[in-house]
Amino acid sequence: MNESLYKIWMLVDPGKALIALMAGLAVLAVVIHLILLSTTDFNWLEDGIPPVQVQAAQVAPQQMEGPIRVTAVAVPPRRPPSSLRRGGRRPACLPAEELSMAMLSFEKKYRVRGGTLVGGDLFDFWVGPFYVGFFGVSTVFFATLGTLLFIWGAAMGPTWNIWRINIAPPDLSYGLGMAPLTEGGLWQIITICAIGAFVSWALRQVEISRKLGIGLHVPFAFGFAILAYVTLVVIRPVLMGAWGHGFPYGIFSHLDWVSNVGYQYLHFHYNPAHMLAITFFFTNALALALHGSLILSMTNPQKGEPVKTGEHENTFFRDFIGYSIGALGIHRLGLFLAINAAFWSAVCIVLSGPFWTRGWPEWWNWWLELPLW
Repeated sequence: MNESLYKIWMLVDPGKALIALMAGLAVLAVVIHLILLSTTDFNWLEDGIPPVQVQAAQVAPQQMEGPIRVTAVAVPPRRPPSSLRRGGRRPACLPAEELSMAMLSFEKKYRVRGGTLVGGDLFDFWVGPFYVGFFGVSTVFFATLGTLLFIWGAAMGPTWNIWRINIAPPDLSYGLGMAPLTEGGLWQIITICAIGAFVSWALRQVEISRKLGIGLHVPFAFGFAILAYVTLVVIRPVLMGAWGHGFPYGIFSHLDWVSNVGYQYLHFHYNPAHMLAITFFFTNALALALHGSLILSMTNPQKGEPVKTGEHENTFFRDFIGYSIGALGIHRLGLFLAINAAFWSAVCIVLSGPFWTRGWPEWWNWWLELPLW
């Protein structure tokens, strides 16, 4: 053996090299197992058995007299269950009627291949009740990495007090460039992980909606929450020319940032977009409280009373405020209120700084300068 091989450790830190090697092997192991779970033959969670397909019952008139025979034909699986391959007992066969009813269950019709956006069948499987998919894997990756980086940043900080942990953005002097890890670079990487996790979660909702054959209203609404976050940590800092204008990650530090931004513009409540956002937030809370309480009052009647119908709901609101928007309309209204609350929250903060640099009370001078007075 060459006696000079030890010199390689003069170029590579063995501690860091071993940690990187172990992390890479762990990621490789997870990816291999996820690929196996996405296959039919090696998915040990679902026993590797494709759903048994039951053909429609064939009814044929008989030549002889007597009752008509109904034949249900079951297509057997292409391969035996893994329990039989391992020497297990063969399960008892179900009658044709019970097998047909089982195959008509919602889960069996829902849990089929297809509907994915990326990766095809690679991660198209479930773990218990949770659908994974490619974006489920990416969500776990970004969320885990971001959380670990946050813990690492807390470990490098002065305190473990959960209220005072602070991962601050880079100093304004760094502009829109990358900063060292200990001087704001950690905040930049955590922000990338957060955006990756949020967007992956929304795209996972898209895949689930496609599998169910329903509309994309849920990921569409969730996208406005993502928009509000991205506006705070990406859009506004870019428009102002420095990542240091983003908010820090922490509890007290974040509250201090909100207070300081409000004082920079004298009185943030005079921001017209902020007024709209707060109006939609409170109106949304009112509408949700009214709708939820009314549904509970209808479905939980007094003892001996029948469960009420939609007519009772419509009549209550008609007598209460003179108009009932209807069962479908109240959900459209709730979605409208919630989306606008998030949207105007993003608008109110992106206006402050990039487009308006003075105190917000001064903005209302146009009202005092109207010729009406």
